[in-house]
Amino acid sequence: MKSSKSLINIAFKFQTIKTYLILLFLFTGNNGFTSNYQLETTRLKSTAGAGVASLLIDEATILNPAPMAFFNIASFYIQRSDQTTTTNENGMSKPINDSEHISFIASDSKGILKGSASYQKFKETNFSRKRWAVALASPIGKSSAIGINFRKTKDEENKNLSEYTQVILGLSHVLDESLSFGLVLIDPLNKKVTDNKGIIGMQYSYKHLLSLIFDIGGDYKEGIEETLSYKTAVQIKVFEDFYFRMGLFKDKSVLENGNGIGLGWVQPKLSIDFAMTTKKTNKDLLEKLFKETSFSLSYRF
Repeated sequence: MKSSKSLINIAFKFQTIKTYLILLFLFTGNNGFTSNYQLETTRLKSTAGAGVASLLIDEATILNPAPMAFFNIASFYIQRSDQTTTTNENGMSKPINDSEHISFIASDSKGILKGSASYQKFKETNFSRKRWAVALASPIGKSSAIGINFRKTKDEENKNLSEYTQVILGLSHVLDESLSFGLVLIDPLNKKVTDNKGIIGMQYSYKHLLSLIFDIGGDYKEGIEETLSYKTAVQIKVFEDFYFRMGLFKDKSVLENGNGIGLGWVQPKLSIDFAMTTKKTNKDLLEKLFKETSFSLSYRF
């Protein structure tokens, strides 16, 4: 009797997700401006974006929504980031842009169906991006979970406006306390031509003292080999409440590579994170260097 009820509940959840996908496909538009800037949390910036397999709740609307199913808490997250951009022309460094990024995320994973919502804003001289997102997640077994993220983005470049809505599908599987896996499919409905990515991730943890994180992926429509990207990071527990993080990444699709470094102070109800990232791109014979600092606060209750 209990197993029958469980099967009915799972079927209902999948039917709900399927309905959302159909509605989204019917009522949303296509394409938009291209921007290399990634709207990430401070923690993700410190790990160079790696974390598809990590068990995180504030990142549900940013990266993989599925791990939210393993939590039973509510949280509120706020973040501020500042970035400077310089070009290298004839051996001379020239500043061209200053930009800022603000994020607000609210999550509630205390119910049967877990949910999260976020608002992010990025602005620089000639380009701005606003993004609203909602994520849902549910367990599909004792050690696996599925999630879906709906995000609507509004880009404005030189007074030209573009709006598009995308779906992100996520899977998470925890093999044991030390090893977890994750899978993310970004924009399978092809609402933005340059944003169709599949990412596979793995995280190995040793006694909560050391974590090794690795993500690899690419554009599954244009070709994985030509658009291959990888991100790798390490997290080390320092003293009792502090975590040091460092990561590297390379993305062939946008000819970009870089690194991140950060520190997190984690308490039962409060977390404070700080990160610095450096990115370099060499496109159309023009080298650009991006330096960013990010600060965030997360309160759980």
